[in-house]
Amino acid sequence: MIRILFLYEKSQIKKDKIGEHNLIFSTRSKQKDNHHIFIIIYFWLILNIRTIIKKYIYIEKFITKLVINDPKLQCKLLPKSLLSFPLKH
Repeated sequence: MIRILFLYEKSQIKKDKIGEHNLIFSTRSKQKDNHHIFIIIYFWLILNIRTIIKKYIYIEKFITKLVINDPKLQCKLLPKSLLSFPLKH
């Protein structure tokens, strides 16, 4: 009888170890899946940031062109506008 109980306990320990191994394996596989998801999200964010930066640079270049071209036009128009108003003494 004692031998039967001992064998039963031993088989339960094996089952627990197998169950524990499966639990650890499933946890690790989930961690790997999560790791892959984070890598994909990370690269997706990098690509989005690059496109945002490219758009920002394009907008910045456009604004600087406007600013650079604007004073030139003002410089050309300023004397004409001054001449159009008669000076009062």
